[in-house]
Amino acid sequence: MRLPLPTFQRLPGLLLALLAAASAAAPPAPACKRFTLQGEVHAGQAWQRPIGGGLVFRLAPDEDTGWHFGIRPARPRAGDELDYISMMTLPLRGQHVTMMDTSYGTPAQDVVAYGRRRFAFLLRPQDAPRAGQLLHRLLWPLPDDDFEQTRQALRQLQSLPAGSGELRIIRSRIERGRSAAGSTEPDAHFGRLHHLAFRLTLVVPATAQTPAGVPTAPAACVRPADV
Repeated sequence: MRLPLPTFQRLPGLLLALLAAASAAAPPAPACKRFTLQGEVHAGQAWQRPIGGGLVFRLAPDEDTGWHFGIRPARPRAGDELDYISMMTLPLRGQHVTMMDTSYGTPAQDVVAYGRRRFAFLLRPQDAPRAGQLLHRLLWPLPDDDFEQTRQALRQLQSLPAGSGELRIIRSRIERGRSAAGSTEPDAHFGRLHHLAFRLTLVVPATAQTPAGVPTAPAACVRPADV
């Protein structure tokens, strides 16, 4: 009759089994990666950088009110008139996260106090025509479109390959606005933005191209619907 091994003699085998089970249960490696860019602008200046995949991120001056940012192809083709952030990030109308300016009656101090400006963006230029069609359907629905058809169009738009990101203002020089936010008084004064320094963090699929020489780190993917 063969007696069972003492517990201490069975430990190596038990540890191997536990390690194997832990390895099998371990979560998969992150399917996305992130990278960070930093920049600064003075009033009237633009800032632009390639972000990989033939896309560029651009911070553009908006007359005297501040800046707005967006992502577009470095070499636009027919049908590439739409900004890749605006078409993927709600709301689809009105004041938007990409507007870092005093439009819509936003005092300059509120612009810089906004915090993290989170957004999604279309990842592949070849998807722009389809995204444009879906966006048009959402902005100008057909007369017989019901809620379910509208929701389906939004789901289809948000299911297209996308990246995500956030922009955070880390330093600024402004003239504070004297009027309350949203004031419609004829002499309303919302201040001015003279200088911004910012940090831009983008998250893209692990297989996506990123700017040469810019380090990346593993990151959890973010769906457009979760922005």
